[in-house]
Amino acid sequence: MTSRMREFMFELILGTLLIAAIFLAAEPVLPAPSQSPSPLLVSLPHATMPVSAAARLTMARAVYASAAVVDFTFEITNTGSRPISYSFNSAQNYEVVITNVTTRKAVWHYSHGKKFDPLVSKLTLRPGETHSFSIGWLQCDDSGAPVPPGAYQANAILIPMSRLLLTSGFIVDVNTDPANTGMPTKSDVETGATVATNVTPNISARTSFTIMPPYDMPPSLTPAASSLP
Repeated sequence: MTSRMREFMFELILGTLLIAAIFLAAEPVLPAPSQSPSPLLVSLPHATMPVSAAARLTMARAVYASAAVVDFTFEITNTGSRPISYSFNSAQNYEVVITNVTTRKAVWHYSHGKKFDPLVSKLTLRPGETHSFSIGWLQCDDSGAPVPPGAYQANAILIPMSRLLLTSGFIVDVNTDPANTGMPTKSDVETGATVATNVTPNISARTSFTIMPPYDMPPSLTPAASSLP
């Protein structure tokens, strides 16, 4: 092999090594993969308690003569230490259902046949404050027919709009689910779902009473003696 040939081979090997060195230097060094953290549960303990309120349904008497107006008083009392604010999506704040105890069928609904203005209204109660609703029933069912004598039960329900407060939720790992889509390959909790509590739930109260024919009423409870309508 001539000297010229040896020089050519040496230059070829040196050029190949130089190209390999440049390629290795340009290749990025990837960091070791890290384990993605699990979604974290965030709790808000101060938002988990509904408001403290009590309901009571009272009547002037336990026995009424047929055709007399049955009067109820539905009371809502703030039994907690902070104000309560109820919101209603119409002029209807409550519902009353009267049930025949013998047949166990509802015979009358306060809202039946009524139209309520679709205006948002509010009821705010300070601690210890009571608000009363007065309801009169003419002893007729929803069709307007008189109900027969017998035992009845009245159930009154306050129906405010739900007021939801976030009580807990999940922080989604943005590295594995950046769009917060909760892909099927992820765990069930990686959906970004939250847990909320209704802090102004419906509250109710009930009472029982009897309707008797006028001729069966005790003298002390006759319309003349008791000023029944």
